[in-house]
Amino acid sequence: MFYYSTLGNSGDCPYWKIPVTVIGKYRKRPDGTWSFYQAQCPIIENSMLPYDEQEPSIRGMRCPDRYKCPLYTEFQSSVTEIM
Repeated sequence: MFYYSTLGNSGDCPYWKIPVTVIGKYRKRPDGTWSFYQAQCPIIENSMLPYDEQEPSIRGMRCPDRYKCPLYTEFQSSVTEIM
């Protein structure tokens, strides 16, 4: 069984200049440390939905390059404790 926990990076989207919180998902290792698993940005996730199902406040917004976004890429690869 895997255990997961999340941490957030909050700030202004460098492209759209609006406040967002990118969620980093971590998976617990057998040694008790947590390894980074994936990041989820509301703008990226929303853009994958059909237009009429998108959140109205960010409808139509797309991320030009998630790998250049510090909110998306600056999660630590592993952490020893998640509160």
